[in-house]
Amino acid sequence: MPRPEATTCTQVSDLIDHANRLRLDSDKFGELLAIMWECWNARNIFIFKNSDKNLHVLGKKAIEFVHSFRAHHEPICFIDSSSHPTAWSPPIAGCLKLNFDRGLVGDSFWGWGFVLRTQDGHVLLADAKHGRNPATATTEEARSCLYSLCYAYEFGARNIIVEGHNLSLIYMLQAKSTYDNTVGLFICSILSFIEKFAFFS
Repeated sequence: MPRPEATTCTQVSDLIDHANRLRLDSDKFGELLAIMWECWNARNIFIFKNSDKNLHVLGKKAIEFVHSFRAHHEPICFIDSSSHPTAWSPPIAGCLKLNFDRGLVGDSFWGWGFVLRTQDGHVLLADAKHGRNPATATTEEARSCLYSLCYAYEFGARNIIVEGHNLSLIYMLQAKSTYDNTVGLFICSILSFIEKFAFFS
């Protein structure tokens, strides 16, 4: 009689072969593999901890994991407007454009704000904040970005194109560089928050 592990492996390989015959696309195939992995974990928990898991929750968790993984590894396009500081270009049809920026006044004050416009340049939303004891330029730019995204989302914007001036921040966001510092914390929050939008560029 074969060991349970050998039987399980045979069943898994049969399932993968069947999935290949069905010509599942990469999204569905990834979901299938994630569900299989969760099933294996649930089996181990049942054997070693005598605890059962809800199959519906298990499947949902696996699919959410795949979607989250893909979203984190997809390239993000942030527009660098530093090469065209005086020209504003309209967003593509069906989208709004969100411009954000920060400014430092001497060594003691910071200020940042944003403008949300329609395709014809009509201003839908704008705001600015200021305060004392600024952090680094990139950190304040990241703070401005997150602040403007939150405001735009609360306003109801779901399809947006974001434009900023700070090249360092844009590169960090495109590379999804979540450093263990203050700017890394903001970047992590931004990357997590943009998943709320239906279209983001």
